[in-house]
Amino acid sequence: MDITVNINVLKGLQRSMKIVVSKNNYSTVFKKNLTKMQSQVKMDGFRSGKIPEKVILSKYKQDIHNNSVNELIQEALSKAIVDNQIQTVSSPQLTIDTHPSDNSDLAFTAKFEIFPEFSLNNIAEIIVEKPDVKIENQDIEDVINNIRKQHTKWKTKTSSAESGDKVVIDYEGLIDNKSFENSKQTDFTFIINSDVRGDEATKGLFAEFYKSVIGENIGTNKNFSYQMPKNFPDKNLSNKKVDYKIHIKNIYSGVLPKLNNEFYKNFGLEGVSDKEFKENILKHISKELDDKIKSNQIAIINQELIDKNNFDIPTSMIESQKEDIYNQYKAMMKETDESLTNEINIVAEKRAKLNILYIKLAKEFNITITDSDVSNYITSNYPSDQKDKIAKNTNLINEIKNKLLESAIIENILSKCKIKVVKKIFKEVMN
Repeated sequence: MDITVNINVLKGLQRSMKIVVSKNNYSTVFKKNLTKMQSQVKMDGFRSGKIPEKVILSKYKQDIHNNSVNELIQEALSKAIVDNQIQTVSSPQLTIDTHPSDNSDLAFTAKFEIFPEFSLNNIAEIIVEKPDVKIENQDIEDVINNIRKQHTKWKTKTSSAESGDKVVIDYEGLIDNKSFENSKQTDFTFIINSDVRGDEATKGLFAEFYKSVIGENIGTNKNFSYQMPKNFPDKNLSNKKVDYKIHIKNIYSGVLPKLNNEFYKNFGLEGVSDKEFKENILKHISKELDDKIKSNQIAIINQELIDKNNFDIPTSMIESQKEDIYNQYKAMMKETDESLTNEINIVAEKRAKLNILYIKLAKEFNITITDSDVSNYITSNYPSDQKDKIAKNTNLINEIKNKLLESAIIENILSKCKIKVVKKIFKEVMN
């Protein structure tokens, strides 16, 4: 193919490539597509494959032209990218500058972003912590106790609320006697003095709820104020005093299940002894511990890679990540405010940067995921009767490939970086 290519550097990683394809190439491709059309078209009064060119052109000339132009563009673009050793990260935006004919060349412009060029920071300098943890008998007992709490049987009580009771309330929060978004809720349920995960504002607010209901009875109305912290993400609430009104609707006391065969049935362990149940719990939490350690190591490695490697990030990759995150929020029926949008922007940029780093690392380590690798993973992780169904699920196969690729990259990094062994207790790692 006879083409000329002129590449222009635009902003950042954006590039513009002007490609001109010779009219001779157009004539050749047009003739080929005309002949193909002759062999395929059927018309009354003509034998198959014997329709004159003039007749075909009178009816299908524009279609043949369009197909020829598209074919030339794809072939020329592919050749230009390969010949100039360009690694694109986005689908090129194409603009036809001059349509071809027997007397004029095809000219078109392709705009795209390229993969950034950079050298990876020394992997050997990354320090990854490896906790040395011995699971104690008390750890097993604590896990069993938490499992029992999850299966608590609740019954209504008429006496006042105390620590460990489940309470149902209606509440409303006001700022300067005015309501705000999500300021009220009915049938809000919590267990007094249970651990709360979340930011400090959430933990502090729950602590106030706990204090306000302890010693109170069903039907009681209480008021309390809570000062939101200055750094609270929602600017409409940050550093504001919120006045809460609560109404206690129900109080329940809980009874923990006994450790017996009836309880063990819930976990498919019918007929096991207490010792066997504990051994099963130990096996389960040992795997959870290993998974948590690996998860923490991956988080450390990812953050180190992000912090110690600087390069331009393609805008198209960031926008793609943003779209994925927004779609996840839509699926959860959640709206996004300004503070959340800013957080999404930060997360999207980090994910895009990490994707580039993983692509670079896969090449550096010469890692490829084969069909055999995917097949072995499916065999090890899915029931045999689901294999055929999984094999036809392109999205799931791609997820498996990405997971295997990430795992191989992490293992390579762990084999090269500095490992710092640290003595820790089970709770310290798992919390």
